Amino acid sequence: MTNLSHYQSSHNLGKVAIIGGGVIGCFLAYRLSKEGVPVVIIERRGVASEASGWSAGNVQPATRTYGQFQIDMGAESLAAFRRWLPEIKEESGRDIRDQKIRYLYAAMNEDEVQDTQVFAQELSEAKLRVEWIDAKAARELDSRLSPGLLGGMLHSDCIQMDPYMFTNALAVASRHNGARLINDEAIGLEFLHDRITGVKLSGGDVVHCDTVVLAMGAWSGQAIKKWLNVSLPIGPHALQKLHLRPKGPRLGCAVRWMGTNMVHRSDGLMHLGSKHDDTGFDARPTNDGKEWLLERVHKIFPSLKFTIEEAGAGCGASTPGRVPILGPVGLADGVFVSVASTNGFLLSAFMSDVLTELLVHRHVHTLLPELTSDQAIRRSADPQLKDI
Repeated sequence: MTNLSHYQSSHNLGKVAIIGGGVIGCFLAYRLSKEGVPVVIIERRGVASEASGWSAGNVQPATRTYGQFQIDMGAESLAAFRRWLPEIKEESGRDIRDQKIRYLYAAMNEDEVQDTQVFAQELSEAKLRVEWIDAKAARELDSRLSPGLLGGMLHSDCIQMDPYMFTNALAVASRHNGARLINDEAIGLEFLHDRITGVKLSGGDVVHCDTVVLAMGAWSGQAIKKWLNVSLPIGPHALQKLHLRPKGPRLGCAVRWMGTNMVHRSDGLMHLGSKHDDTGFDARPTNDGKEWLLERVHKIFPSLKFTIEEAGAGCGASTPGRVPILGPVGLADGVFVSVASTNGFLLSAFMSDVLTELLVHRHVHTLLPELTSDQAIRRSADPQLKDI
């Protein structure tokens, strides 16, 4: 059973090894290094080489698959992004192509009208800037929107950036604050008297540490089972994306409809995603996926002309109810997990702040008990979450 109180009193943080160089791992490395903690990031392929690099780069608080607390997490993460972005850009010296955007949650039928109106009320309760607008107001944002549009929820509390550039900026800023990056594959953990002492690398070296955080996304479940003999409900969630280059003026707003994001990036490309494939860890673009995505953009923007610049795919993590799994894991002292679901980019700032507060200041965030591995196991048995 997860014992958060133990980490409020007796855990010796020491040197931290973070396994995983995606946005979750790199944001945590940045936050810990800002606190003066010795940190090493262990990444087998390259920073943001998996799901993070193919994210839409949206900080768009809107997930509510399991409860209102998910909206609250998103709102807190948005505030944390706004707090940390200026320092990240200054310390890294990197352009992350960030921009403020407005998202229209489109309603194309009466059921969607009702859903988006209820959703707008829920987001308003979290003090987010949202409003319901009718079809006329929506087409004033962009006249190319479908004549079949009935209206939608306009979400004005959103930031978008280049996810690959941002995650690499986090890594650079972390190194600026003293963190190290090792390009090698972690293949196991070392322990002494039920306490973590190191991470074994494929090259034969051992990274000695006092604390380890498994931030390996979809691969975390396999590693936790193999290294700790603990079964957590973490699996792969393959997602296809397209990058389009629209002709004519920029979109007047980003659009979300039927689970698909359509957002015009500051570099001129339009991110279109995502199409989920039940292919395990084998995430790759397909012609069927491309047609599925194009069908949705044609439905929302029937007159939009564009060229297809590139197709890609990333393997995100799947967790019960799309709720993150965060905190200590297993019986050994000093081992933690930090895994989001497919909304990892949005929640990376929140999760890093929460874990930093626990590890450095021994403070338990009010939402952390909802995110423990024990809670994830309980949610995995909830039949209502099987199709989420």
